[in-house]
Amino acid sequence: GLMNARQKKDFLLSAAFWAVMLFLIYFGLKFTIQLFWPFLAGLFLAFLLHPAVNWISRFSSAKKSFWSVAVLLLLYFTLGLFLWFLCCLALTGIQNLLKFLPQVYQNQIEPFLLLISEHFPTSNGRAASSAQRSGELMSQIQKTLVEYSGVALSAISSWISKAPAAFTAFLFAVLSSFMIAMEYQNITLWIQRNMPRPVHRALLDLKEFIFSTLLQMLKAYAILFVITFLELTFGLWLLKIENFWSMALLIAVADALPVVGPGIVLVPWAITCCVSGNYFQGLGLLALFGIVALVRTIIEPKIIGKQFELHPLTTITAMYAGAQLWGIWGFLLAPVAVLYFLHWKEKQNWNFSFKNLF
Repeated sequence: GLMNARQKKDFLLSAAFWAVMLFLIYFGLKFTIQLFWPFLAGLFLAFLLHPAVNWISRFSSAKKSFWSVAVLLLLYFTLGLFLWFLCCLALTGIQNLLKFLPQVYQNQIEPFLLLISEHFPTSNGRAASSAQRSGELMSQIQKTLVEYSGVALSAISSWISKAPAAFTAFLFAVLSSFMIAMEYQNITLWIQRNMPRPVHRALLDLKEFIFSTLLQMLKAYAILFVITFLELTFGLWLLKIENFWSMALLIAVADALPVVGPGIVLVPWAITCCVSGNYFQGLGLLALFGIVALVRTIIEPKIIGKQFELHPLTTITAMYAGAQLWGIWGFLLAPVAVLYFLHWKEKQNWNFSFKNLF
């Protein structure tokens, strides 16, 4: 119904109050995270591992503190192995791509670009020779590569300069995770006693969200990624593509990103193959794209389920806004924040409608 003047005034006061609160929470969190993130990371890790520690300690007479340290050591060892494997995989993949991409360019992309350039006049209005056009194309590509490599080198040097501080912070995070894990019960009781009740309720709700929704969602997307990667690996192997698994990994990563999808790599690649006369690979790549898209359409609702759905436009908008506010962490965590807001809204049965304002 229509709002009277008092209701509108109350609404505006309430909106102003929440705007100020959100402003204070944002700067409070920013300040706290900047100063205390190693400790907070250690606390968060101990909190995530606590259910596992509780479960293991049921079957042993050893103290919980012993199992906390043992589980953490196992986790760090597993993470170390996984990162080492990922680095080896990435280095091998980059080496293979660096060998493979020049061949693709020479055999497929360059003939395609030259074919297009034949239909456009050069700056002096006359058609240039194929060799001249090829030379111009190569010089332009080299210029672009030099520009981008300069940007990449400046980014790498910036990261290297920050490495000592990051390593120190990481060391503190690891040490604090061990100390907190050993005294987890006492620390959580102290925090609980000294924390306002609404904050404690919010943290319990966040815990439920992490274990019920977020972990299930990550598991679901990991299954989808593995299925897509296996499909692409098998398909590219059948099409006799060199370094097929490196390309499969690249396309599977593109597929995991919102809005992007496998078509961003497979469709242009298939078109360049067809234009350069390699119809077997071109049509095969288009068929592979169709199969991957069809399988994903069929299995995605079954694996992920309706409760995890975020519209791609919502996801990409959240990622952009997060990146503008908090950089890489904002880019990664903003969709999770949106998902948590939807989880909270559903739990609160909040059915606010803008129609009520007017």
